[in-house]
Amino acid sequence: MKKLLLCFLTGFLLGCAAEHESIGKLSSDSQSSAGKYSESETQNVLIFNESSALVSEPEGNWNLRVSSFEPVQAIYVDNIPMTLAGGSYDFLFEIPYKLKSEEKSFTVEVYTTEGVIKREVLLKQKTS
Repeated sequence: MKKLLLCFLTGFLLGCAAEHESIGKLSSDSQSSAGKYSESETQNVLIFNESSALVSEPEGNWNLRVSSFEPVQAIYVDNIPMTLAGGSYDFLFEIPYKLKSEEKSFTVEVYTTEGVIKREVLLKQKTS
């Protein structure tokens, strides 16, 4: 049943990614850091930028989504704890950013009952 749900959720997310070009770009950036974790750990938790990875302003907000098939105990973005809704397996956060250079990397850590999943999410400022 978990595998069926995982396939369904993966298909849904891939459909959403087709609508957002930036998610595809972000996915390729984050795959390099995904190699640090075993496949069994990474297939139960999805971490992705739901807004554009290319931002036009040096300051604003971006949307982070975390979906899990395991109970989530805590989520941190750059060591800042995120507020979790009780009993949920799907989380959407609006994260403020301020770019001091052309790009900024955020470290996202998801603590589940099975361990810790860590990803880097990169925001880049569009060049004119």
